[in-house]
Amino acid sequence: YETLRRLGTSYDVGETLYRRALTKHAMGDIADAANDWTLAATSYGNSQEWSGEFRALQQLAVIDGNAGHYRSAIDRLEYIVGHLPAGKDPNLLARCLDILGTAYRELGRADDALDAFANALSVQREVGDRYHEAESLRGLGSTFYALGEYDNASKYFQQALDEQTADARTHIAALTGLGNVAFLEADYAQALSRHRAALTLTDS
Repeated sequence: YETLRRLGTSYDVGETLYRRALTKHAMGDIADAANDWTLAATSYGNSQEWSGEFRALQQLAVIDGNAGHYRSAIDRLEYIVGHLPAGKDPNLLARCLDILGTAYRELGRADDALDAFANALSVQREVGDRYHEAESLRGLGSTFYALGEYDNASKYFQQALDEQTADARTHIAALTGLGNVAFLEADYAQALSRHRAALTLTDS
């Protein structure tokens, strides 16, 4: 890190650290990746490069969320959402809102989660991002399910499932959610059908 600082600008250092962190993360070195992203965020910040800084902070928020450190994830994400220039990088904004929605839901802040997912969905529809739109729909379904609002949960799970551009992970979660709702409604044949379909996708 010190060698990088001597040889390049703060922006260059940030870029190198960010890319190295991606590689370490892909290799399963989560702690080392987090350290590099922390240093990258600082380097980007020193060069007043908000886009790089926020991308690094988003990656750190994902690591926090995966580790169950939801309050730390929320702090990072709320900082990004609150400081992102209006109209700039809507894809980053929507992604942060989706992750924020999940963290809120895990801490029992269902109303905040619904707002975050709905705002993410609005941004994604505005820019035509159908792929990530399904993730927001799934997030809304999961939050309504947690609230016991099963009709709304089914509606959003089905919309996520209907989005053909979504990845298998999103479709599996939507099918599982629909199966869980069917089970609670004592529609066991439908529950079994949905859960079998989810397992089929898991095995494919």
